[in-house]
Amino acid sequence: MSCHIVVHARSLPFIRRNVEFLVDELARHHGGAHLLTVEATLDEARIPAPSIVYVIGEGLPPFMRRPGLFYVYVNFSVVAFIGNPLLLSPRGARLILRKRRLMAQKLPLADVLLDYYPAQTRVLQRRLAKPVLGFLPCSKGSQEADLPMAARDFDLCFVGAISPRRQRVLEAAQAAGLRLSPHDGADLEDLTARSRLTLNLHMQASNHLEIPRIVGSLSTATPVITERSFGLAEMFGGRVGTVQEARIGALVPLAERLLADMSGLEALRAEARQAFDGYRRRASAMLAEAATEIGARARAD
Repeated sequence: MSCHIVVHARSLPFIRRNVEFLVDELARHHGGAHLLTVEATLDEARIPAPSIVYVIGEGLPPFMRRPGLFYVYVNFSVVAFIGNPLLLSPRGARLILRKRRLMAQKLPLADVLLDYYPAQTRVLQRRLAKPVLGFLPCSKGSQEADLPMAARDFDLCFVGAISPRRQRVLEAAQAAGLRLSPHDGADLEDLTARSRLTLNLHMQASNHLEIPRIVGSLSTATPVITERSFGLAEMFGGRVGTVQEARIGALVPLAERLLADMSGLEALRAEARQAFDGYRRRASAMLAEAATEIGARARAD
């Protein structure tokens, strides 16, 4: 049975290297995979039956199911309240609810939900009647050279939309004399490959884990400093040096301390590469398990 990965064009710039990893891995497990991008709706895609269709894009509207197609909705968003509720602001809660509503529009049309966040996957498996499988987002890395820390252009990489709380931290970093990467206009991994550290900031106050940003950074041997994130130890084996957590007000001083020790940064660069290699093996194994079950369900459908 053929396999198609259909991605909303609006979502692709944020997860391009994650999608490339999915295409390569799913091609191995399904005997080939075709990547399609759509501008507005899944109905634009011309997919022959029988096929397994992996749908990516929270902004896609509901679509028309077609006979002979087995639909897997791939979720890259936080849609459940997990971790310490005291760390979640009202704005953060509203953001999660909005993303939950976007997923709910498409979920009845999917045969399987494939979720990206292990702590969340367990919650969804308990709450939804729909089959829910898990995977670990992974990155193919960057096309940029693997540069030593001293040769990198930026002290700190941040990529993402700018909210007021993010803006305050970025302004503090600039005031401290740190050189920041652009926050858009390029793939995350191409910017982290040119940066000594990656800064992970929640858009709104929460403790949820932005896995693609952290994994993308490690794929370029770039250590991460991040706000506290639920499930981090489970994802990355508690590697304290490679991914360091701090309160939002302590992130810039932490960056300054790390950047002041270039030999220490080189050690973290080596550790980040090792951490990513182990993570990539786990991601491949977990996706293989999910793809095997999806294939069996599709053939039985």
